[in-house]
Amino acid sequence: MLFRSPSSDSDQLYVPLRTIFTPTSHPRLQHFGLAHLYVKQDDLLALLASLPKTLRSVELSTIQCMPGEGSYRTLLWGIRDTLGWKERDRRPTLIVSTVLSYPFPGRAIWVEDELYSFLYQDGSNPFGDDPAMRNPNKIKHGFGRQKDSFDPDHERPHVDHHDLADMGYI
Repeated sequence: MLFRSPSSDSDQLYVPLRTIFTPTSHPRLQHFGLAHLYVKQDDLLALLASLPKTLRSVELSTIQCMPGEGSYRTLLWGIRDTLGWKERDRRPTLIVSTVLSYPFPGRAIWVEDELYSFLYQDGSNPFGDDPAMRNPNKIKHGFGRQKDSFDPDHERPHVDHHDLADMGYI
């Protein structure tokens, strides 16, 4: 069942995650992923909080928060500060991918190691630590790797064009 977001004037469709996922029906779930969905940050945090302690990894691929309903930056703060993953014996791995600022079919920026550092070792948020920074959904240069779904040999650090040229990629 699809619902229009009452908090948004956009034509984007929103599906409450609890209408799709029932974590209690998967008491031994180890790997969970969402891709290409519009979400509300609080809804996603509630779903992640309800997943069982057997959870080992979460992958969020090119999800998008509904307007006014969160961002990647605030979502990561919420995961770190409210879910209690840091206190677990086996800490879940989080993987996030976002589209490039200049869309190119099949290419995205993937962040994993930096997220582990942010969630569990007091590292920097790949989407920025300053709440006043512009674009809370854009991964900062120096974090993550650019990969291509159609070309497995295409992998490079997510840095600016000058650094890519210095590294011999372009």
